[in-house]
Amino acid sequence: MTPVSDARGRIALSRADPGTARRLLDDALLAEPSSALRTFGHALFRSHGILTADWLRDTFDLKGSRAMRRFLQDQR
Repeated sequence: MTPVSDARGRIALSRADPGTARRLLDDALLAEPSSALRTFGHALFRSHGILTADWLRDTFDLKGSRAMRRFLQDQR
């Protein structure tokens, strides 16, 4: 990502980095799920939240997976 000051107020193109984007999105989703819910809306948040909970389970973070599923359940 190019800082605004380096781009001199113009839109600067950069290569996509899906792995970094996914990691940053997951970090934000886990750190502040209420903010993510307001940003993405219920349908997109729920979809990504389920994928995140599954990933956490698959990487043996059972506590994190349960916490995400509880949060999703509370938002119904």
